[in-house]
Amino acid sequence: MDLEVNGLFLDTEEDKDDFRFLAPARKDALIKTYIDGINTFKAMETEIAAAKESVYLTFWMFDVAIPLFGPTKGPGARTWGDMLFNAAKGGVDVRLILSDFDAIAQIGYHRQIWRMYRKLMERRDKLDAGKRDRLQVICSLHDATISGILDPFINKTWAGKLQAIVAGLNESPTSYGEKPGVWNNVEFIKAKSKFRAVKKPEFTVSPASHHQKTCVVDGRIAFVGGLDVVGGRVDLQTHPGDISGFPGNGWHDVQCSVEGEPVADVARNFVGRWNRERLLFEKFVKDANALGRGHSLRTLITTPIAAVPAAAAPRAGNARAQVHRTLSIDGGLGLRSPDTVRQDIKNIYENAIGSAERYIYIENQYLRATTIGDWIIDRKKKVPGLQVIIVLPVAPEEVGYDKTVDPVTLEGIALQHGLLTRLKGKLKGDLGLYSMVKRARASKPKGDNEKPSTHTQSCRSDMILVHSKVMIIDDVFATVGSANANLRSFRVDTEMNLSWLDAGSATKLRLDLWKEMLGSPKGIADWPVSEYVKRWNGIAEANCKAGPKNRNGFVVPHDPDRFKGDKSVLIPAEMTELLPAWTEDGTPGSEGVVV
Repeated sequence: MDLEVNGLFLDTEEDKDDFRFLAPARKDALIKTYIDGINTFKAMETEIAAAKESVYLTFWMFDVAIPLFGPTKGPGARTWGDMLFNAAKGGVDVRLILSDFDAIAQIGYHRQIWRMYRKLMERRDKLDAGKRDRLQVICSLHDATISGILDPFINKTWAGKLQAIVAGLNESPTSYGEKPGVWNNVEFIKAKSKFRAVKKPEFTVSPASHHQKTCVVDGRIAFVGGLDVVGGRVDLQTHPGDISGFPGNGWHDVQCSVEGEPVADVARNFVGRWNRERLLFEKFVKDANALGRGHSLRTLITTPIAAVPAAAAPRAGNARAQVHRTLSIDGGLGLRSPDTVRQDIKNIYENAIGSAERYIYIENQYLRATTIGDWIIDRKKKVPGLQVIIVLPVAPEEVGYDKTVDPVTLEGIALQHGLLTRLKGKLKGDLGLYSMVKRARASKPKGDNEKPSTHTQSCRSDMILVHSKVMIIDDVFATVGSANANLRSFRVDTEMNLSWLDAGSATKLRLDLWKEMLGSPKGIADWPVSEYVKRWNGIAEANCKAGPKNRNGFVVPHDPDRFKGDKSVLIPAEMTELLPAWTEDGTPGSEGVVV
């Protein structure tokens, strides 16, 4: 079936706004895919090292100290911070949008991103005066807010979290300067040399996140996917476990690059975000500095970027591709949920699943958008032989890493359990559910008082976190990006996927992924589609029974009943789209909670 003829791509909407636009599907694009961190880092570094005019970056999490795995540019370039400094020194306009986080709900992430901002500003100061504007950075907090005044659940929860933050400040007073988002709710009592919460805290919650991970170089090539530039993502397709400087990593992710006309659409997304969000950033810095009480943030007056011209590029490849996004804005009046501006990714998932004739392959960190289950079941009724393969983490990341159990966490887990249970009941033997584990015995406790945790273990091994956001249909269509298959990513968070039609690159991506997971079984390219689930089951079940060293690849069966969660009357229905983790407190340095 010709998916394009059947209306797969989304209809273009006439909108000159660089923030809200939806670009048409573009012809003649060249798509390449990169599996796992080091492969992705090398590809991006190669292009950045060759930059002549501009480098535009958006990341959910970023660390200047990540080492370079690919070519370098300039003397002494050993890290991403060095690379970007040298690019600016050489006359390249380097712009970074780094995601800021709710300072109470995610204080660890909030502190980490402002620490990176300080380090980047220190590097900027080393540039010649005439070149300092070549390197510009903003920490961007999503403008959607929920007022604690209108929500007793928030007021009660955040009051407790604020007290915990105050206790932390009293243990480590120097950390105050790296937490500008709490300055309005904390004061220092000189007589006691102690911090305390102000008498009437103002809880304005920021539930949404800027979750895009993109890189655009010279308007010539763009990268889109799920990978951030931080230590926990450093891994290879062989998943060796211990990588020099990054012991014990186990992280599976996917990124793609595009050349041709869609590059201008990825760049336009950056331009629209930069010009809008830089103003919010400057206001935040100004307001925070007014409350700094002896501390202040480095002030950087950011410059706007001119609008990107209409796409015009020579033929690069054979793919027809469209950039898809999720965007939301503040709902106003302190309402619970942000207003959705773009839900392209949700729409393309629905269109693609509704067009499948042979198989649907999904790998994702989450599968919590229950409408996906509806679409798959409906399509299965029309295509009885449809094969569906889904790869998910062994454990939900909130439970797997944090091991916290709260109503928000349980609600999100329950959504995924219900979806998978329905699929099992309807698809039966044509559905395969799988996870990835390391080819080594499960780790043992490190401390004398530490109890072993089985949350992140399956078949006697620790899990490899499936963080990728991929769907492939019929060896013709693929979508790769930052969007999890949950309501947050479909309606609320700032996301980007690249979706395309091209049998060559779609088939290559599927085979590259399957060879990694299944251990490159003989004749895999010639497997009959009708036997896909059967073949996967055979390898996954054998891997679970075998010793870790004797496994083929990394795939094992996924048990959806292991984590059932719980529907809670404490969570208002409209808040389910903000799950899983806007109340989590992550510690990025330990790669704790990941979204």
